[in-house]
Amino acid sequence: MSEYLSAHLKNACSIIQRYTYKEPFPKFIKEYFRKNKKFGSRDRKIISEFCYCYFRVGESCEGSDIAFQIAVGFYLSHVEDNGIVALQLPSALIHMKSSRDEKIKVLERSFTGFSSDRIFPMLEQVSRSLNHSTFLLSHFSRSPVFLRIRPGFHEVVETTLQDNSIFYERIGENCLRLDKSVELSGILEVDKQIVVQDLSSQRISEFFPDFTSSPIRVWDACAGSGGKSLLAIDHYSAGNVRLIVSDIREYILEELKSRIKRGGNRLEDAFVIDLSNALAVQVMKGNYSGNIDLVMLDVPCSGSGTWGRNPEWLRSFDKEQIFVYSKMQQSIIRNAVPALSSGGYLLYITCSVYQSENEDQVRFVTEELGLKVIKSGYMTSFEQGGDCLFAALFSK
Repeated sequence: MSEYLSAHLKNACSIIQRYTYKEPFPKFIKEYFRKNKKFGSRDRKIISEFCYCYFRVGESCEGSDIAFQIAVGFYLSHVEDNGIVALQLPSALIHMKSSRDEKIKVLERSFTGFSSDRIFPMLEQVSRSLNHSTFLLSHFSRSPVFLRIRPGFHEVVETTLQDNSIFYERIGENCLRLDKSVELSGILEVDKQIVVQDLSSQRISEFFPDFTSSPIRVWDACAGSGGKSLLAIDHYSAGNVRLIVSDIREYILEELKSRIKRGGNRLEDAFVIDLSNALAVQVMKGNYSGNIDLVMLDVPCSGSGTWGRNPEWLRSFDKEQIFVYSKMQQSIIRNAVPALSSGGYLLYITCSVYQSENEDQVRFVTEELGLKVIKSGYMTSFEQGGDCLFAALFSK
């Protein structure tokens, strides 16, 4: 192992030991490198990669030292060794180019402390609708960037990318996949020409109901930064949508308003509300009770379907939170349903893979609230490097 690689491994171990999981790791390591300017760009890249390799193995190597766990993550994430596998896992080196399935078997045969079932927390509660093996292995893939081309901009977007020698892959009619390192600033008009949006999030449009008349009133009730609001505008065409948005966070609503404006679209209304609070909803009720055609609820959740690109959560998720989220989701659903018009639709969305946040909530909506489920299921894009989302469409 080279002196440089040994130093990189030592630095990665030190950074991991300093990290307290109280903030997103990308933010933490960016600040660390800002304070420690001795690292060049290549150093930062290698050290960061080692850290992410450590996070990706979850608790599968519990009890092993950090360097060993980094090596396991590197082994499962790469087909070429940079020296760390030869040092830490010499018996596994000959399988470096094997499939991840085979590599898992090698690790389980050779290292008694390794268990793939511990890569993902509470695996037993992950929906049986998902292939658990494929799902686990997806956490060792590099996350790309997905773009959704907005209506009318297909030709200009692809021509611009080609003119700037930016490689992309077309995934469906409106979706492009690019390497995560690509810099689009100053090249394309984000939110006007393109929307940066995960492939599975783009597929939420498959759950949008058809309407026989227009305009339709859509309330994006847990709107976040507005990706699904823009998706609804483009799906139904801007002139057919009267869009209302809300969120519990005022600052994120301001960001959403800016995105809508940059895209050349407009909102009917935007307001801050805690939808889990029945009293707060009563205040709002007079304006929107019974006159919304489509309520979209992209509810707060564990986020477990996105941990492939946020792997620090594999080691830091508080398992008790799953019950907190489940109760909150039911409160939000219960408080939002009265806004639906007769014959209106409720679209429930999570980026979770846990049954208690998905299938169990479908039963709650149908059995407790009396809505009819039209369609439900998971959007998975593991092979393309995307997230996993769940959606269910109900009618009143």
